[in-house]
Amino acid sequence: MKKLYIYIILLLSIGTISCEDTPEAKRSAQVETLEVVDITDFSAMCRGRIIDEGSGTVSRYGIELDGGSGYVKHFRTEISGNNFGVQLTGLSQNTLYRYRAYIDDGTVQYGEEKQFTTQSGVQFSASIDPISITRNSAIVDFTSVVDRSKEWGVYYSESEATTGDPVKKESSQASIIIEGLKNNTTYHILPYVVSNNSETFFLEKSSFTTTDNSGNSGPDVHNMHPISQLRHVKYQVVKRVEPFLTAYNRAISDADLSIDLEQQEKAMSDFYVPGYYGNEKAHRAAAKNLTDDSYGAYVNALAFRLSGDKKYAEKAVYFLNAWSNKNTTYSGPDGALTMTRAGSGLVIAAELMTGTKEWSAAERNQFSHWVINVYQRAGNSIRNRQNNWADWGRYASILSASFTENRAAANENIRLMKSDLFVKIAPDGHMPEEVPRGVTGTWYTYFSLSPLTASAWIANNITGENLFALESGEGASIKKAVDYILYYSINPSEWPWYDNPERGTPNKWPGNLVEALYGIYKDQSYISYVSGSRPIVYNDHHFTWTFPTLMPLSLTGYE
Repeated sequence: MKKLYIYIILLLSIGTISCEDTPEAKRSAQVETLEVVDITDFSAMCRGRIIDEGSGTVSRYGIELDGGSGYVKHFRTEISGNNFGVQLTGLSQNTLYRYRAYIDDGTVQYGEEKQFTTQSGVQFSASIDPISITRNSAIVDFTSVVDRSKEWGVYYSESEATTGDPVKKESSQASIIIEGLKNNTTYHILPYVVSNNSETFFLEKSSFTTTDNSGNSGPDVHNMHPISQLRHVKYQVVKRVEPFLTAYNRAISDADLSIDLEQQEKAMSDFYVPGYYGNEKAHRAAAKNLTDDSYGAYVNALAFRLSGDKKYAEKAVYFLNAWSNKNTTYSGPDGALTMTRAGSGLVIAAELMTGTKEWSAAERNQFSHWVINVYQRAGNSIRNRQNNWADWGRYASILSASFTENRAAANENIRLMKSDLFVKIAPDGHMPEEVPRGVTGTWYTYFSLSPLTASAWIANNITGENLFALESGEGASIKKAVDYILYYSINPSEWPWYDNPERGTPNKWPGNLVEALYGIYKDQSYISYVSGSRPIVYNDHHFTWTFPTLMPLSLTGYE
């Protein structure tokens, strides 16, 4: 009996051990395929969701895509909780794709197969902006090719271009430099694009003529952004030189945002602006209508001239036409001053668009009418004041004179500037009309100096007269004023006119002014102040030194 009892105990023990050692059945991970979103002609966002992580270890999950040659795995690019997505690019236009979510925990599990079709593609184009043509080179700008195409290029020849001629190719950036050309020679080009599905498209042929050696371009309306400056910057961007490239990408990002958000114009017949003091909120709201539209026009016009993409031209012209067609006057205690500072971006944008096919002669004539009857009138009405109002009035007036090619009006503004330059600037560099403004004395010093220096820049480009070099017998100069505001922006506690004044910063004011004026004075302390804040963009109040990192100044040329 005892032996039987021991035998039963042993059997029970073996059974217990066997039960404890039996591993639990492995539970596989499960995944669900979700709907695709954001489909374009070359991209899509495919999404999935992890339903069950299973009992194993998940090593990888994402989307498998089949464009006709079998499924290819794409690891997830974004995740939110159990949801994930893969941003797919480089797709072919008007093409059916199958996709499914997958998850790998040692074995691969799949979600339901779904499908989508990419949109029909945009039209490829290639063009040459005359500003890019030099004695021995030119830039060909392609549009809608990046991410949509494998390759694009241009065949070129002194005779009719064919596929047997020299070729320049690209696969990452939209613009191509053709170099080593003869001066004063006509070249013919044959642009082409190879799409993502390996189709080759030959684009419209065109021709251009390199410049001669004279360098005589004559006066024109491009005096805030001279053609030589635009050309220099365009070449630096295509060559991917810093800080130009990063500054360019910032401008393009802002232009893209205004287009993607479908920014609407806010033009009105009467631009009424109440006084700032006593009604600050209403003043800012009124000014913002013009400031937003000015920057929208300016950044898109600049993006167009540097990239050649017509979508930017269309957006710039949209804002220009809105104000020239709707706005007939300004009013209110601060109407004239706000028109001069906030409206300046519109006039600079118009300067940039001048000479392009994308802005018609009729549209330009209508805008010129607005400049003369509204914008320049606002400037002329305040240019004889004593403080910063005069500086903004003269800036608006000389900017208008430049755009309308009115040399007499430009000369009158230069005369006014010279007549009181050393009344406005003291020998030590402080500005007597601005420093007594309490906590904002630093701001108003900058606010006076910014349009004053911009007017001096335009004056130099129109007449060749260098106001930046003028110095009084007591030592007063524009540079002294720049150095003054720079010093007290770094050392605000030493400001002698008021305790704890408003402090400027390198990335806003006076950083934009200091960055711009480095091109004039080549003072290394200016670079030390701004270098960590590049690219500087000042776009929310007025438009003088809006893109100083991207568009540097030079009195000695850019070549």
